Amino acid sequence: YDYYEPRIAGQFYLRPLEYELELAYATDNRRPFSMQFDYEWRAQPFSTMRQHELEAGWNWRAGQRLELGYALELENRTNDHGFTSLTGTEQALFARRDVATLANTFETVYSISTKMGLRLRTRHYRSVVQNHEYFQLQTDGTTGNPVQVSRNYDQNYNAFTIDCIFRWIFLPGSELSAAWKSQAYLSDRFIHGNYTENLLKSWKNQSHSLSLKVLYYFDVNTIFVPVTN
Repeated sequence: YDYYEPRIAGQFYLRPLEYELELAYATDNRRPFSMQFDYEWRAQPFSTMRQHELEAGWNWRAGQRLELGYALELENRTNDHGFTSLTGTEQALFARRDVATLANTFETVYSISTKMGLRLRTRHYRSVVQNHEYFQLQTDGTTGNPVQVSRNYDQNYNAFTIDCIFRWIFLPGSELSAAWKSQAYLSDRFIHGNYTENLLKSWKNQSHSLSLKVLYYFDVNTIFVPVTN
């Protein structure tokens, strides 16, 4: 009984039984070069839903100061059932859909000294939802028979983010950090564009922010000196 998927208090979705198989492999991360791999396969024995999910990456310490990393996330679900929208009658509209997700993450860490470092992280996330049939969620948690809708609920979502953080431990327990962040998002119904096209379109909606944070640790005993007789 899934009470979160319908987005309506008191309603639930009767989620079908699933089988899952997972294979994972990782090398020793204490070595200069390490890598990891994780694959998951899911299936519903009483439906045609299938899911393949892959997470892979590597990490390389190039000397004492520089560290490079890359992570890949892939997910492909076919004939999945899930929430799409709320109708005017306050009913949850579900869809039989295909969902494809791709995320690329690059990260660079440079240690200027033992107390000072710089971290740069770049990530592009894309998720595409292509709907095939629509259903009204029933009171017993099932989806019932297909219904007709008058609009397109397909979704193409992109998020491109850059995080650059400088950190300096200037005293024991005290640090200064400065962060510059760039964010770009794209959400539309055009699901057939290629990877490069979506990435370029995402860059057109950029926003930037700069923040500064200082944490200072002090011992109260250095301020309030006890009086002795």
